[in-house]
Amino acid sequence: MIEAIKEAAIVRLRPILITDINSLFGLLPLAFAMGGGTEILRPMAIVVIGGLIFGLLLVFIFIPVVYVILYGKGGAKKASLRTVS
Repeated sequence: MIEAIKEAAIVRLRPILITDINSLFGLLPLAFAMGGGTEILRPMAIVVIGGLIFGLLLVFIFIPVVYVILYGKGGAKKASLRTVS
């Protein structure tokens, strides 16, 4: 079970990181902008950047930990027994 989670994290890490880093770099100029009209867009960019970072933590730390807690080390056997009960 743990090995499957590690392998899935490695496989999914690159595409998710590329997408998030691309979005982050696109929002950085808006987050650091100084000038007229940025008083509304700047906080929005900062919140979106925070959401991207939180999403990364959620996907790569929180969800695998919860999955291990729920299904334990038994893996598919426990999962299939829980659905039958």
